[in-house]
Amino acid sequence: MQIHPLRTTQIEFEKSIDDFQKKHSREFLRGTKRWPKESIQKFANYIRTNGLDVAFLQRDTYNPGKLNDFCTRERFIEFFNDVARPKNAFFSDEEIDSILNELDPYYTGIIQIALLQTYYREEIHFYNLTALNRPKQIFSDIRSKVFPNKKLALQQALVSVDNQGDGYIRKE
Repeated sequence: MQIHPLRTTQIEFEKSIDDFQKKHSREFLRGTKRWPKESIQKFANYIRTNGLDVAFLQRDTYNPGKLNDFCTRERFIEFFNDVARPKNAFFSDEEIDSILNELDPYYTGIIQIALLQTYYREEIHFYNLTALNRPKQIFSDIRSKVFPNKKLALQQALVSVDNQGDGYIRKE
């Protein structure tokens, strides 16, 4: 349907905008992406707050040293039980099935990690921005884990490496 401003009434224009919005599976609403199904929206919100543990999904179930570029449906269910549930993210079996049907619509049993990352790229990017954009918290974690008794010595070592005095450490 083509819309021409002189030949379209306001009601037809509003109807065409509503149709356009319904045809698209994801829409932006106040800066937040909305997914068509509630379970997929719940999983997207989980990724936004907790991230996506790709290393867990890539690990082979039978050979822990091997990393795959895909994960199986069973491994994805293990992800919900072993990774998401301890972080107080409870997904019912119906919600997990809905998410898996969206990622693997032909029931092949294999979910490509690249597809998963592409599908939820904005949520992963949002998580990385919020998680990595806290340098004070990161430095305090480094100080407490690496040098628990020598916090002042670590701070002095970091300042001595800063040649310019602007708070950035350059690789030279």
